[in-house]
Amino acid sequence: MAVKIILDQAKCTGDEFCIDGCPIPCYQIDQRNGKAMFIKETECLGCKNCEDVCPAGAICVEIIEEPK
Repeated sequence: MAVKIILDQAKCTGDEFCIDGCPIPCYQIDQRNGKAMFIKETECLGCKNCEDVCPAGAICVEIIEEPK
């Protein structure tokens, strides 16, 4: 399973819900602009917790089917 994380920086409020909701965690706050950024996309479990807890709707996690 491969995962693609789409993070809309314009919508991100930087409230850190994605960090708290992610079991890895795949996110951190970029100190330059106070917005979330993903740092471990390749380790993402595809649980979509970050997508569910983001109040701004700034995150979309896509599960990509790998060819057989």
